[in-house]
Amino acid sequence: MGIKHVIKLFLPPIILKIRDKVCKRKRIQKTILPEKMIAYNYYVKSMKRKKLPFSEIFVLSEDFTFDEINSITTDKDEANFYGDFFILNQYCNSIFPPFPPLKFSIQHGVIFFAEKWEKNKSKITNLVWSNRIAEIFRNELNCNSVIPIGSPFFYAKSLLTEDEIKYEKKRLGKNLLAFPMHSTHWVLCKYNPEHFISVLKQQQNNFDTIRVCLYWKDIQKGAAEPFLKEGFECVTCGHIFDPYFLQRQKSLFEIADATISNRIGSQAGYSIGMNKPHWIVPDPFDKIDDGNPTVYEDSIISGIKEKDFMYITEAFLDNSSFVITKEQRKIVEDFWGLSCIKSPEELKQMIYNCYTNEGGGVTERNTELPSNFGKQTQNRYGL
Repeated sequence: MGIKHVIKLFLPPIILKIRDKVCKRKRIQKTILPEKMIAYNYYVKSMKRKKLPFSEIFVLSEDFTFDEINSITTDKDEANFYGDFFILNQYCNSIFPPFPPLKFSIQHGVIFFAEKWEKNKSKITNLVWSNRIAEIFRNELNCNSVIPIGSPFFYAKSLLTEDEIKYEKKRLGKNLLAFPMHSTHWVLCKYNPEHFISVLKQQQNNFDTIRVCLYWKDIQKGAAEPFLKEGFECVTCGHIFDPYFLQRQKSLFEIADATISNRIGSQAGYSIGMNKPHWIVPDPFDKIDDGNPTVYEDSIISGIKEKDFMYITEAFLDNSSFVITKEQRKIVEDFWGLSCIKSPEELKQMIYNCYTNEGGGVTERNTELPSNFGKQTQNRYGL
């Protein structure tokens, strides 16, 4: 009897399982090129985070390394914000490589006008949320290759199973999901949370549980402490480069009965799109440059655009009774683009065109998607 056979007889199965995993990882390291190994490590880290409870806010908000982020991006990393491209690719049955096309961008948050950082997008393909946003891009950026597809959030599957969602709803009872205003990866958002916390406390009479969903950047800066101190359960959707961000967010909305925030944001449209009432309780705030002043411009460009911003905000004010109005649904259609959502076949063709035309978008040169396309380009990382 050989030594290997003796080891298998006496070692616990869990030890053998760990050994096999280690050996498998070593084989992968030997066969994958160094630059691809970095991408592999990124996805391994993402998979580990995928299994964590949403309340593990500090681990889920940890930064990925620069090399890991760089390994999944092309010329423009915005397509990977919040797992946008990953979600769209998943919706297309993962027939594309895990890396977005060149000269390609996906709108990652609600916008009401062309921000300063949008102005370098005139020569690339832009997937935007709605027809109204598409018009803004065409008129203000002189951008011809703009395709409205609806928010990627609505393409995302829940990260939780139906049974897990039922369990959470039973555990939490009638629950309110709160979204404090958040920073960006370039700009810090500072405000006094006392007023928002006082409103949440008042709502404890109307809800069994109140959960506070915090942004990764703010968690890193200590923004969770006031809410944790008051006994609220804090959760997060994860890091901006976490491919499972939108799937966590989808789960949180599926569990919630209503949502609340203290500034207009993408959460308002997601909430209405999922038939969850939303209430905005405004708070004064300051935004402080965090190292890249050319990226952020805090002023609203014109009175008309300011009117749009205020109109949308006002539609969600004074909504302490948590109702959904026709006006809110129209706003969500105009800016979140529910009617622009594509079928898997339509989206496959659009993204395929971006690969074959090197980011040229919809042109006369577009070719039909081959029937066998994707068999060799399945996500090799097994996500």
